[in-house]
Amino acid sequence: MKKIISFMLLITSSASFSQGKESLAGADWDEMFFNDEITFYINKKSIRRDKNSAKLWEMQSYMDQQKNPFGDSFRSVKRLVEFDCKKETSKTLAFTYYSSWAGHGDIVRNINLTDKEISQSHIIPGTIEEVFMKISCGKK
Repeated sequence: MKKIISFMLLITSSASFSQGKESLAGADWDEMFFNDEITFYINKKSIRRDKNSAKLWEMQSYMDQQKNPFGDSFRSVKRLVEFDCKKETSKTLAFTYYSSWAGHGDIVRNINLTDKEISQSHIIPGTIEEVFMKISCGKK
């Protein structure tokens, strides 16, 4: 599981900022970042805040087919992330891999991580993850 989380965090460090526009992903998904290989989306309607934490669904769509750590081929993945707004950390709670772009097609694999499998990561300033945390936590 740590391989999955590391894989997802690595990907979140190299993209360009979009303007939060609606996209092919559907009305609930705002396009946030893109480059030649990947587009990042968030579902602002999914944000749930509780004291010092917030949860958010984000999605990554790839131009080319990818392989997850289990060897499954996929084109997009949705990830449920919980942010500690005070400590500025994040942890991934669940993944759903899809066969096609922007969460379309068949579900390839659905993963709900257990407490034992979940590890917190510090938010790196200037990354996509920091932007997602600020939006989720209501920070400017």
